[in-house]
Order: sequence, then C-alpha cells, then structure tokens
Amino acid sequence: SGSAAAGDSLRAWEISGREVIPVSAPVSVDGVVTAIWPSTDGATAAVVVRRESPRRYEVWNGSALCN
Repeated sequence: SGSAAAGDSLRAWEISGREVIPVSAPVSVDGVVTAIWPSTDGATAAVVVRRESPRRYEVWNGSALCN
C-alpha cells in the first residue's frame, strides 16, 4: 500500500512450494488499496480503494482469468 498521491497497484502472484512468482503485470490503482476481501465462492474479490480530493472510498469487484 502506498500514499494516496502516488497510488497503488494490484498484481497476481502464484505460490509454488516456497517461491512466490509474479504471474501478471501490475495494474495501477488511482488511490490506496485499503482492503481485499475474497468472496465466499473464491472466484472474485472485493477491493476497497481510498481516493483523495475529495476523499471517498470505492469498492471494486475483481476477478482473474487463469490459463
């Protein structure tokens, strides 16, 4: 998580054994990611982003497509 002015990013990672491997490019977020909550089915996640000027919160519903 970074400063609101700099923004944040989201990225997919794979865990293989004891290694963490990036499997996507970072996606820029205009604000600070404050929480990521998985759905009950595990297929999507709610991403909470805090934006500044004016201060507000947004909730995104995200998913990833895996090959």
